[in-house]
Amino acid sequence: AQNDAAEPVVRAILDDVRARGDDAVLELTRRFDAPQARALAVPRAAVDDAVARVRETPLWDALERSADRIRALHERQRRQS
Repeated sequence: AQNDAAEPVVRAILDDVRARGDDAVLELTRRFDAPQARALAVPRAAVDDAVARVRETPLWDALERSADRIRALHERQRRQS
């Protein structure tokens, strides 16, 4: 469904990101998602900790199967040149 009221808001956000790049994304992240955000990159230690918590769960297996399926799909779609 089309929402005419949302379109100008979305256009303004896209224009801001095109003009200011990561600075705009970080500002918008603070505004909409995480007021405490200080950077866009997730610290390596946080990634390692998250992986360690999930690695031995069914979620990890599902993520690996999904990645394998996505990889296989794109391998089949690859153009031969």
